[in-house]
Amino acid sequence: MLDEYQDINEQQQQLVDLIRGEDVFFGVGDVNQSIYGFRHAKPDIFRAYREQVRQAGKQLSPLEDNFRSRGEILRCVAELLADAPGIEPRP
Repeated sequence: MLDEYQDINEQQQQLVDLIRGEDVFFGVGDVNQSIYGFRHAKPDIFRAYREQVRQAGKQLSPLEDNFRSRGEILRCVAELLADAPGIEPRP
């Protein structure tokens, strides 16, 4: 399992590709939470991974429950940031 996959860079992805097994990898991430651009994070790597999973007919499991913030706060933030560059719409 790789958590915070949205903050990986090309070199880290190469390492992951070398050590992960076929069909035993679980990537977790949220492109809207990518904060490590200063460390060369490339959220598009995570986007590509999701697309590969989808194209292979495998299961994507969106984690939609949030236990850290109240709904009112999340709705307000979503509305404020709806048109921000780089923000992916929620399903």
